[in-house]
Amino acid sequence: MDLADTVRHIESRGQSARDPETGCLVWQGSRHPSGAGQIRYQGRLHYCHRLVLERYHGPSRGRRARRSCSDPACVDIRHLAWGANATRAEQDAARSRMETDMARDAREAREEDRERDAARRARRRRSALSRYRSARRDAEQRRTRDQLQRTVDAEPWDTPDPAIRRAKLDDWRQDADGTQTGPETVH
Repeated sequence: MDLADTVRHIESRGQSARDPETGCLVWQGSRHPSGAGQIRYQGRLHYCHRLVLERYHGPSRGRRARRSCSDPACVDIRHLAWGANATRAEQDAARSRMETDMARDAREAREEDRERDAARRARRRRSALSRYRSARRDAEQRRTRDQLQRTVDAEPWDTPDPAIRRAKLDDWRQDADGTQTGPETVH
């Protein structure tokens, strides 16, 4: 099998699949631990992307393979080119900076989400505590109001507190004009 047949095999539908997000043609066969695709050609293992580059751009002549994407298994010729070692190092450094920036942005977004969630939970707790305190205050006010109403509505002799009983009897005996009200005699 010559190089052209091998590259056709690499690019065939059964061996490579198009990634809809990145547009990469991703090798589906055997991979090196680094993630790059590998295939046996002329009795030796070769990186798939290097064979594709040799087929379309000629031999490497000491140059290194460069990618415009970050997928090591990509064999799309539009994402590959030969480049000098310095160029690849610069490209790797730029990609590393970009990935670091993306990781930092993602970390900051996660922190903002956590802070927003914590604030939301705190508002819910404050709201629940406020409702609880309001309910207790309202219940206490109802109890006090009902107790006072029962005391006011009760006959003077039904009031358990002697001071309130005396005051009610005095009020009952005299109104503001000093005239007699209520029963003639109190027993």
